[in-house]
Amino acid sequence: SQALELYQRYPNWEDPALVRLELAVGRLAGSAPDIEAAATAAREALESLPTYHRTGPVRQRTAEIVEAMCQHPNVPAAREFVDFVAQS
Repeated sequence: SQALELYQRYPNWEDPALVRLELAVGRLAGSAPDIEAAATAAREALESLPTYHRTGPVRQRTAEIVEAMCQHPNVPAAREFVDFVAQS
């Protein structure tokens, strides 16, 4: 949250998205991942960037999140995020 606040003061478009993606990764970690919160954070990150601004680091982190979400096929938020990425 603090990193996002700092980045919002500057005009760099990629860094806030990367922070949100890192937040999503953090929410997927551990023995009790928060799939819904991770999907929300990751989707917000991607929606904040036009497709042409989704650089290598953004695409790489997104792929890692999709892979993690695929491990939870029975969770609607996970399926919806995977579908969202496939359509974007």
